This record gives sequence, structure tokens and C-alpha cells, in this order.
Amino acid sequence: MTTHHIRPAVSCALLAALVFAATGVAAQQPGGNNNGPDTPGTGRFPAIKEEVVSLPAHVVYRPADLTALGATKLGVVAFNTGRLEESRALAAKAYELRDKTTEYERLYIDWNHASRVVLDPKAIKASLERLTTEYPRDFAARNNFGVFYNGTGEYEAALKEYQAAADLAPDEPGPVSNAAYVLLTLGRPRRPLTEIARQAAAAITLADRYTDTFARGQRRKQPRAAAEIQQSLLPPRISRVSGGEVAGNVLPSYEVAGDWYDVVENLDGIWITLADGLGPSTRAAASSAVALGALRAARRSGAGAHEAMMLMHRTLREMPGPAAAMTAVAARWDPTTFRLEIVNCGQVKPIVIRADEQIEVIDIPVGHGLGGRAGPRPARRETTLAPGDRLIICSDGVIHDGTGRAGLDYDGVSAAALQSDDGSAADTVREVHKAALAASSESLRDDATVVCLAVE
Repeated sequence: MTTHHIRPAVSCALLAALVFAATGVAAQQPGGNNNGPDTPGTGRFPAIKEEVVSLPAHVVYRPADLTALGATKLGVVAFNTGRLEESRALAAKAYELRDKTTEYERLYIDWNHASRVVLDPKAIKASLERLTTEYPRDFAARNNFGVFYNGTGEYEAALKEYQAAADLAPDEPGPVSNAAYVLLTLGRPRRPLTEIARQAAAAITLADRYTDTFARGQRRKQPRAAAEIQQSLLPPRISRVSGGEVAGNVLPSYEVAGDWYDVVENLDGIWITLADGLGPSTRAAASSAVALGALRAARRSGAGAHEAMMLMHRTLREMPGPAAAMTAVAARWDPTTFRLEIVNCGQVKPIVIRADEQIEVIDIPVGHGLGGRAGPRPARRETTLAPGDRLIICSDGVIHDGTGRAGLDYDGVSAAALQSDDGSAADTVREVHKAALAASSESLRDDATVVCLAVE
């Protein structure tokens, strides 16, 4: 496995982002404490009732005048975007208005003021100690305490606070990802890091359904609407399956939107399908969605790979307008017998890398694609995939040469895959895509898709 240099502390920008993530969710959605009295409160200032997710046993009466609270949160936003002077000014303003807030908000304002204005580690620590003492079930305070300890180099204390925050709010990704950074810094054994990374990955995957933040961070430029449809068809990039791991990814051209792949584990084995919708991008994306629906309908009806391809063909032929054409290859692997079945309709040939690093390009005819005027004759081959072997399926944007394509050919893909240190599916895909980007003298004009099944 490749060893990377780990810096002794998380960067300030990253810490700031994690602080914002932790504090910003302290009062997002109603919890289960809605049975409290709905009264304006008894303090000097008008108040409204508000539930706080991290304090399920409390009812918080927040001031109707949210000037101080607004200044506090704006100060955090300003800090996370690098506007330090503005952040200090807003923190100072909130501190001046703290008498108009609840005790809970006042403690957060004190912490924000100590962190942004006073800049005194003792004051910061004292404010966090009071927060965690007065509100021991507030996961955001625990998480912020962990960030504080991380910044002072007290990694064991930071890890303890992150763990406490994760125990209080197991569905929140912030404390888990923060703890992962500390474990990396400490160089802890792989096992606990693997477990915490698994939790973080699950949290991020779930969160991706409700936010565009991760999608924006993965993109190099704005895709067309057709490419957006394409991305929505894709399964998770890494999947654990019986007997191994499957990883896949599309390097999008942002203009063409034809490539897609699908991965599923059924009783008859692990299915991997890769297809390339031909024609203008919008029509290619539409035909891809239709073909994927046909593939899944066939699988769920108990059909084999050959029958699934033919149903995809007939469904594409039923689409109105010009003929919707597509190339596709389907692989089905049985983890109990190691038997691998491949059915091809116009796609480039799959590659098998054996455990001893011998390369086999599957000798299977390319043939006609799906949906066009000529009827397809799906070509079929069988082989085995044993522990240590890898199956690699690529699109033509990776293999073939031409303007805007990688042109790696089969030898280039194989050489890149052999650069993987651990032979995992994820690392294999990463190495092939690195080679594809390095080989592209200009921006990709065709999608470059790689899917790998690594047998353990």
C-alpha cells in the first residue's frame, strides 16, 4: 500500500469547515420534545419555543429578536470563508447583544467570542468546558471541543471528544470524519480506522441524497442537463459483494452523456453491466435511462444476460424518433463456483488480470450494438474468476484512440491496473483513470468509464 506523508495537524481551513459543520446543525430539525408548554417564556425579552435536536430532553425558548444569534452564525460563516476581520466584528457584535439570548445561546456566543476575538486558548477551553458541563448531551459542543484539542496537538483528548459526539449523534458525519483525521495523525492500527471510515462513508452516501455539496465538489465544470441525468443513473462507486469488491467510475466529458454502468448482487451472482448510449447527448441520456430500466426489469424477472440484452434492444427500438443505438456488455460472476459469464453487444473487450499478474483480454466478438437497424447477435463467453483475479471493463473512451479520448488500448489499461499497490477494485479504477487523464492531451470529449471486480 502506498504510504503518504501525514501532516501533524489538520489544516486551519479544514478545521474551520468542520467547526461550521458541527455548529451549523445544532438546531436544524424538530426533535421529540414538542410536549413542552407553548408559552412566550418568562424572561425579560419576548421568546419563542424552539426544539434543539442535540438536546432531546430540553425545550429551548429562543429570543424573538435573533440579532445576536444571527451575528454569531454569520461570524462562523465569515470565518469559514476566510473573512477573518468580518468574522471578528460579527463575533464582537454578538457578544455585545448576548444578554438578549438564552443561556444556551449565550454560552455559544462566549465560545465564539473567545475563539474569534479574544484568541485566548484558556478562555476558549473554559467556554467549551462550561458548554459541555451545562449541556452534556450537546454533540456540537463535544465536537468543537475535539477541534480545540486537535488544534493544540492534544490528539488523545480530541479523539475522546469526537467519540463522545459520535455516541450522542451517531447519524452526524462530522464527528466521525474528524475522528478519522485524528486516527490518521496518530498512526493507529488499520482496524479501528477501517471501522470509522466505513461509518463515515455510509454517512456521506446518505447525506448525498439530501445535499448538492458533494456533487459540486467532485466536478471540474458545469455539466449539461443530459450529463446530470447520466450521473443520476450510476450506483455507488464502491460496493462490497460476496467474495470481493466492485468499484466503478465515469470520468464525465460534461458534454457527452452516454456511458453508464450498473452493479447488483442477486442469488444467481454479481451482475456488472456497462453501456454507451450513442448519438446526441440528450437522446443518449434518455436512451440510457430507458435501457437501464429494461435491464433491471429483465433481471428482476429471472432472465439471463442474453435475454436482458435482447429486452434492452427491443425497448430501445420502441423509442420514438430516430433510432436509439447503444453498445453494452454484461458480466455475471458466481462467487460460489467462480464462473464468469460475459455477453457482449458492440462494446470493447473486458480484461482479466490473474492473481499472478498474467493478462487476458477476453476473446469475444464485438458484434452489433443494441437498438439500431441491424439486429444484435449477443456474443457469449465463459471463464473463471478466482481469488486474487480482477475483471476490468472499460468504455471506448478509455481504450480507443482519437480526439478527446484516452487511447490507452488494452496494454495501457493493463499496465495502469498493475500499478495498483493493493490490487483492490477501487485502487485499480483509480490507477486506470489516472493513466487516462495523463494520456489525454486535451479535455475529454468522450466519457471514460472503468469498472472493476476484484475477487478476494
